[in-house]
Amino acid sequence: MALDLEAQRLRQASEVSPLPMWHTGPDGKLIWANRVYRQIADVSDTDLPFASRRPSKDGKTRVTLPRTVGDIGVDFEISTMPVTGGTAHIATEISAILKAEAARRTFVQTLSKTFADLPIALAVFDKERRLALFNPALLDLTGLAPAFLSARPDTMSFFDQLRENRIMPEPKSYAEWRQRLADLINAARDDRYTETWSLPNDRTYRISGRPHPDGAIAFLIEDISSEISLSRRYRAELDCMSAVLDASDKALAVFSGQGELLLTNAGYRRHWQASGRLSRTGASLADEIAGWRKLAGDSEAWQMIRISVARTSAAGEAQIDAGGKQSLDISVSWTPLPHGATLVSFSGDAQAVAAPQRAQLAHIAEA
Repeated sequence: MALDLEAQRLRQASEVSPLPMWHTGPDGKLIWANRVYRQIADVSDTDLPFASRRPSKDGKTRVTLPRTVGDIGVDFEISTMPVTGGTAHIATEISAILKAEAARRTFVQTLSKTFADLPIALAVFDKERRLALFNPALLDLTGLAPAFLSARPDTMSFFDQLRENRIMPEPKSYAEWRQRLADLINAARDDRYTETWSLPNDRTYRISGRPHPDGAIAFLIEDISSEISLSRRYRAELDCMSAVLDASDKALAVFSGQGELLLTNAGYRRHWQASGRLSRTGASLADEIAGWRKLAGDSEAWQMIRISVARTSAAGEAQIDAGGKQSLDISVSWTPLPHGATLVSFSGDAQAVAAPQRAQLAHIAEA
């Protein structure tokens, strides 16, 4: 009686199961099937709709039905197990899983095509720290062999090979190098790794590490040699231009259209240092005019320069009578420059102008 009750319960559970379930005998003929299996068989024109199977990559068997019944999918994975008098079978629907796998493959292919055209080298390591994805630029920038990368090396082997190829700065000791490499990987995992590598072949690479979902890490290698070379050439040109300006016997200052001091030469700093303030890049035109006025007195030229800088108006010049002595006169001129800048030029000895004022200040201090 108890066995009959247990069998009834098992039969009821099988009938209400959403999975197709059936038993076959030693000869492969159908012995029993549940409700879902019978629904599929009714529309499949065969008593064995799951007979046509194919092995999958993971060793399991799969079957694709020609049509669906209600909400039943078309792709199933079959599990079999021996039982008394035959074999039990259970079919699990995997339509959604297969669609997700197809979508993932399409997405990866799209990413791969996109990364293939990037000039920046990309190396993505999975959560086991093995190379999972790389683009052709990685081969070009590092010289690593395709066979080596295709073997999915781990991060340690990857960077060791970079060191062997002289793509990384040579460490002083191998032990320190291994520790530094471990720190590098941890920094990339926390999104705080960026370095610049200056290589023996005059190349300069910028390396950055970024965390990816599921514990993965991506390293990007960018060749910034041209950028570094351009920056160095730009600095050299600036140094040369500064040397040329410093060789002039005039005091020169360049202001932006917003009245910001952009550039001065040695003559300017020498002529106007007696104002008690140090002219610096970024200072305002108003502050500089205050220093000029302190040494050379009030003049309409200051307002004219202020207007010229603000409006980028035509060039002009003026003579400033400092102290009423002709020998102490200062000539000032202003010339519009590209991009709204203005060059202000002084000629005359502002130090001589400042001498009486310094003497007066010294006298007041002694008193």
